[in-house]
Amino acid sequence: MKKSELIKLAQQGHPQAIALLLNHSLQSQNIQATVGEHAGTLHIVLESQPPPAQATYSKAVHQGLQKLAIAAIDKAHIYGRTTGHREFAWKTVVSLRENTVIDQSQFTLSPSRFTSPEPSPNKLSTPPRRPPQQPQFRWQFWISWLLLSLGSSAIAFTVVGIFSRYLKPHDTLTQRAMAALTLCIVGSIGLLIQSRPPHRHP
Repeated sequence: MKKSELIKLAQQGHPQAIALLLNHSLQSQNIQATVGEHAGTLHIVLESQPPPAQATYSKAVHQGLQKLAIAAIDKAHIYGRTTGHREFAWKTVVSLRENTVIDQSQFTLSPSRFTSPEPSPNKLSTPPRRPPQQPQFRWQFWISWLLLSLGSSAIAFTVVGIFSRYLKPHDTLTQRAMAALTLCIVGSIGLLIQSRPPHRHP
């Protein structure tokens, strides 16, 4: 590709074209440039051994970007680090519309996911899965219901026995009706109690 075509692509904001121009200019200083773009901002990584001087090379890159007059880019983040290292030694933020340094800082952690290598899939950790909750056993309900029914029946017959002392011997139908009514009432109360959902602690 001709240099004129490369410059035209760089002026349109193509990161690869910008990287080729930077590497051509920095080759004699043994500095490798990597360029990325996100939301109208360039992210440029300069790598060498030892790391490139912040004041010298952030200024040189800034001036080169201004000469290109990239229409779609307003700002650039320039990083410096040692070749082969993940951590950055410094960062400079510059405006491409003005000869202005917006921010200069030094740090040891990678500041941007756009210029750091992505972790390999085998290093990604999977959150532990919670074991599925076991459903409540139905036989527990039926055993409880049976015991409650037996208790209700015993209470019903006890009540009938007490009231039968005050009834005449020929009032058998009345005794049966009272027993059935008492059994239904006690059984209904038992079913209501049993059907209530258990209280769960948070």
